[in-house]
Amino acid sequence: WFMPVSVPTWPGRTCVRKRWCATRREIGWPLAPALLDHAVMSVDLAAVCVFCGSNRGASPKYEQAASDVGRLLAEQGIRLEEAADLVKRALAQDSGNSAYLDSLGWTYFKRNQLADAREYLLKAVARGGHDPTILTHLGEVYYKMGRAADAIAAWEKALEASRHVLPADYEPDKVAGREKRLARRKAQVAG
Repeated sequence: WFMPVSVPTWPGRTCVRKRWCATRREIGWPLAPALLDHAVMSVDLAAVCVFCGSNRGASPKYEQAASDVGRLLAEQGIRLEEAADLVKRALAQDSGNSAYLDSLGWTYFKRNQLADAREYLLKAVARGGHDPTILTHLGEVYYKMGRAADAIAAWEKALEASRHVLPADYEPDKVAGREKRLARRKAQVAG
């Protein structure tokens, strides 16, 4: 029933593990010890995809699960068409959800559909205010589009926003990573 997918390098492992475990609890699935031990390194995507497919739009917890699976697939760069379909399913139920808009924008980025990625990420920014992750994603899209000044502006906003999150949400490693990325990209643009 469970099909682990190896994810050797995963950004924000703690955050993803917490969200994944919460999603499994929400939909009433047990947290098997093997999954807890390898919650990020081995994700049971196949089982959740089957579950989401059989419960299309049943309630908010299923749309969240569909969005989470779509986002996880996109982060890994696999099954990107399926990832987009899952996130679109969630958006059909909650079209203004900034996290879903961000996930679809990031999926389009991974598919190299930069105009669509930009469109959805701008919608996510409009809905989600100053979410550091959304702004970081928007910066990546701008950078890949060759719009370095817009990319740097988005990354600067992301860095500033990441410094002003609630104390429980503050992730020093992410802030340091954003600072390094911004410095590196500025050097690339200048040099």
